[in-house]
Amino acid sequence: MKHWWVLGLLVLNSAFGQVVITGKITQANQTPLASTNITLHVPRSSAILAFAIADKSGFYSIPVKSMTDTLVLKVYRLGYATQQRTVLNKTQEVNFELSEQEIKLKEVVVKEKPITRSGDTLSYSVNAFKTQSDRAIGDVIRRLPGIEVQPDGKILYQGKAINKYYIEGLDLLDGRYNLANENLPADAVSKVEVLENHQPVRMLDSLVFSENAALNIRLKNKITTTGTARLGVGASPFLWEANVTPMLFTRGQQLIASYQTNNIGQNIGRQIKTLTREDVLNPFEKEPAKIVWARVMPLAAPTFSDTRWLDNKAHLGTINFLKKLPKGYEFRVNLSYLNDHQLQIGRTQTINYIPTDTINILEEKRNSFVFRILEGSFMLQKNDRGQYFKNQFSFKRQWDSETGLLLLNANPLTQRVSSPFYALSNHLKDIIKIKKQVLTLQSFMSLQNAPQSLSVTPGPFLGLINNNLTYNRLSQEVILRSFFTHNMVSLTKGFGRGLSVSPQVGFQVENQRLQSQLARGEEVLELVGGTFENQLDWKNIRICQITKPVS
Repeated sequence: MKHWWVLGLLVLNSAFGQVVITGKITQANQTPLASTNITLHVPRSSAILAFAIADKSGFYSIPVKSMTDTLVLKVYRLGYATQQRTVLNKTQEVNFELSEQEIKLKEVVVKEKPITRSGDTLSYSVNAFKTQSDRAIGDVIRRLPGIEVQPDGKILYQGKAINKYYIEGLDLLDGRYNLANENLPADAVSKVEVLENHQPVRMLDSLVFSENAALNIRLKNKITTTGTARLGVGASPFLWEANVTPMLFTRGQQLIASYQTNNIGQNIGRQIKTLTREDVLNPFEKEPAKIVWARVMPLAAPTFSDTRWLDNKAHLGTINFLKKLPKGYEFRVNLSYLNDHQLQIGRTQTINYIPTDTINILEEKRNSFVFRILEGSFMLQKNDRGQYFKNQFSFKRQWDSETGLLLLNANPLTQRVSSPFYALSNHLKDIIKIKKQVLTLQSFMSLQNAPQSLSVTPGPFLGLINNNLTYNRLSQEVILRSFFTHNMVSLTKGFGRGLSVSPQVGFQVENQRLQSQLARGEEVLELVGGTFENQLDWKNIRICQITKPVS
């Protein structure tokens, strides 16, 4: 009996092992579909009992090893609708005809890291920090961690002012980066890079340590044509604002031009203010700067925003162009003209109460300022690890004037100031590498003239100026002429571990003449003379030899 039971099991097992399901997978036009997946399942189960892959003719064959009465066949192929069929557990042929079906892929969003670091370069992703209200790249920079933007637009990194502002590695604006910060659209920028411990002179990168950082603006496209254009007009009173700032950035040249005008209190002159100065190698350099000797009686400026009190009519035109030349040279032109007419009106009243009387002092001031400034520079530069050469010629011309009316208890006093200014300067720097040493030749020259005058009507100081007799007008003239040159030769040698020594030999020549005088009278003025005239001549020639560590 035992032998018959074992024989029965073997016969039953043999029967199950002989079940084979075969078939063919085709398209609707009977074209075979090779590499189609066929899986075998128990009903209401995702477990796979067996599987097969159709051959190049579309045929498949699946042996069945299951005692269930019914089975489920599923057919999968990319680009076709999945089919399944319930069949009996027996040897049979089951064919499938698949129809094409689109596959909708789920959206995949790839997010880059907001901040990445590579060596001394810290990169901020603009998209990670930009909001819908951000118009210019300066709006984004104000929100970057570690960066601070002061009210005048100067950028600080970790509390220290940046020494360069690059756009795609080029210094187009020569420190006047407010023009880019307030007009370059944020949508055109991919990254803002902070170059830590940035040495602007590449030859000195390993010799002279810099504790200041630089900013580099990375654009989204290799060739970028962008800019800003807006116009606003209002009535009662008539107000206007216009800004047209086209920009072009390519590998070989860059251009930012701009015309801006408004009478709504926006100080557009700040956009051409120099915010960085390359002074690492120029401790004695004296850039031409206007000294104000005469001015009308000023009003105290309010502490709130200029746009809420400044009455102006301002026009600004500027063009900035940089082009790469053969052999690593760069040529740059920066030109700008500002015409700004400002009106200021103020009134103060002081009441003093004393036992026998009340003293009332009413003071009104009405001041008008006209600022006209033309300035420009032309630069030729080569800056690589083998050579540094830079020559920059700059000029500045100002035609400034002021008019002030002072009413003191209704008694008028008129003031007029003429304050022109002329300046020329040239800066030459050549750095030559001699083995492991660096030889620097440097020459700086500036020439300036500042004639200024102030007239007051009616003439004040009767007892001091005109023997207590009334007179029409008092005028003071101040003229300052100055010449400065600084010439230097230095040799920088590194000793490793960040230590360098730079002995310097050079000379400076400074010559200034200051003249002032008073004149009084009616239509034709006469000099007051005597102690009211001054002429000061100052000359300084200095030969210097300095040896100092530079890092």
